[in-house]
Amino acid sequence: MDNKLYMINYGGSDSMGKHLRRSNDNKMIAGVCGGIGEYIGIDPVVIRLLWAVGTLISFGVGVIVYLLSWIIIPKEEEAPAPREVQRPEEEKDEKEEEQ
Repeated sequence: MDNKLYMINYGGSDSMGKHLRRSNDNKMIAGVCGGIGEYIGIDPVVIRLLWAVGTLISFGVGVIVYLLSWIIIPKEEEAPAPREVQRPEEEKDEKEEEQ
């Protein structure tokens, strides 16, 4: 019998490091549906449509669940702004110009 451990990855190549977060890019109100869509790998529009239908069928319970999700699910962290990096030869040129 083979004693190897096999891991099945259903959520893409980086699902082991993924965390559910509210999206900064795909958001309409708070980014809850966008974050869920990014986490699952589905277009956030589909999540929004399913959420709206579920809210109508459940007589508004979806609104309460959305508000709770807004509070519970953490916001996606902002990516740091890219900074300029000077190459060593550029630094030498600047020092020579100063002298």
